[in-house]
Amino acid sequence: YLEKAESAIKLRGIVLGTIIEKCLGTARSTTKSKAIEIILEFVSIDSIEPVINELCNFLNHKQPKLVSSVISTITEIIK
Repeated sequence: YLEKAESAIKLRGIVLGTIIEKCLGTARSTTKSKAIEIILEFVSIDSIEPVINELCNFLNHKQPKLVSSVISTITEIIK
């Protein structure tokens, strides 16, 4: 797993943006929980700052569900 971490860091911007937009904005709770798990894995692989920056890009999104999920994900990361 850790051998592949470098590849995950390189693709972080593309993968996180897609996961945030497509998975956190959905009404399915299992999809949201899996997305949060993946985001927390990115935090554990690298540092917290780039992940938080990527999440903050979606705070001005037009879907209130997505903004709410982003805020709760940031809260979960900070815990």
